[in-house]
Amino acid sequence: MNNGKVRIYELSKELNLDNKELLAICDQLNIAVKSHSSTISESEAERIRTAAEKIGSNEWNT
Repeated sequence: MNNGKVRIYELSKELNLDNKELLAICDQLNIAVKSHSSTISESEAERIRTAAEKIGSNEWNT
């Protein structure tokens, strides 16, 4: 069981983003990660999903 932990690279696959893009989002949200293999909590992953969705919708609107 993953105990509510999510790996950055798994989340990047889910969101169809590069690891680098996802790490940049983490930085903007002040979520401390070191690399694509870092783990984050499910609540942090949800914050990233929300931010990525907003970024994605902004790209389509420009």
